[in-house]
Amino acid sequence: RPNYRVDKNIIAYYDPRSSAFKVFLDGVSHQIDIFPPASFKVADNRVAYVKDDGRFCVFQNDEEKTISYVTPEFYFVEDSLIIFEENGYLKSYYNHQTYTLENYIPSTMKYEFNTLAYLDKQRYLEVFTEGKTRTLTYETINEFDVFWGVVWYNMGVNTNKVFYNGRKY
Repeated sequence: RPNYRVDKNIIAYYDPRSSAFKVFLDGVSHQIDIFPPASFKVADNRVAYVKDDGRFCVFQNDEEKTISYVTPEFYFVEDSLIIFEENGYLKSYYNHQTYTLENYIPSTMKYEFNTLAYLDKQRYLEVFTEGKTRTLTYETINEFDVFWGVVWYNMGVNTNKVFYNGRKY
């Protein structure tokens, strides 16, 4: 893989000539670390990365913040939402705050545009958006998807529902 990642107004890269992990954001170059990160991903003017010492961090608003001192098994960066695993728990980092969503990793998760939807252990459809988790239905879900923050789900005998902006339709 290339040692850079690009999104809207941001480029994150490791520069082997200067031995530095850097972020170029809005015309300004920031040196984040002198060591290459174990991994890194970018989205929506932020960089999430695992440092060489295993810490999980985010660079946003011109500063670095440690999200977790535990190296995640996985992490996804989608717009303002960072979804990650910590010691078997499903967690999210949103709006400068870490949220514990579940004490396990759901088998089915879908996310896009600041919204995460997943089936919990009882196969109920859960949604995390704008810093809040809510159960959309206690009925069996046949299928679901997330499109630009809109959660579509099919349940029962082919009944289609939509969740958007805090409301079910």
